[in-house]
Amino acid sequence: MFYTLAGLLLGFTGCKEDLPDDLTFKKEPYLGQELRVDGVYRSMVEDSEESLYRFTFFYRNGVLRYGTSSRDSLVYQNIDWGAGNARFIWGLFKVNDDSIVYEQWPPEDTWIYSGEILNDTTFHIDRLQNASGSDVREHDETFHFLEYGSKPDSVSRFID
Repeated sequence: MFYTLAGLLLGFTGCKEDLPDDLTFKKEPYLGQELRVDGVYRSMVEDSEESLYRFTFFYRNGVLRYGTSSRDSLVYQNIDWGAGNARFIWGLFKVNDDSIVYEQWPPEDTWIYSGEILNDTTFHIDRLQNASGSDVREHDETFHFLEYGSKPDSVSRFID
């Protein structure tokens, strides 16, 4: 199936009561220089059916916003990223030296991703686990920074 990132972000809405527990991280400002926050990070994941592109925006307030698309939608710099009313596009992140950890609300469970910062434009995620720690998985995904002029706002009704 062919989904555009805009369609995913606009097509779903979420209610706090219908989704998994709150994030376990507390929102903390990101004041470091280990990662750039003036654009977007993108990875490409090959699966058995198609290639998926993942997009992650990091903000100085410690919030992240992400989405997935079956095409490299960032070639269209004028994407309408929507109002951010879907809970599952939000998360929180932390950076400590050359390590990155972030937590996000997918539709079914809260997941924590961890990995290594290779430089200020590249990081690699090598582990993910659900918030309870009952499901831990190896992961292999590298994100690369792209300049992006129309970065969406980080205001979310789901994260204080």
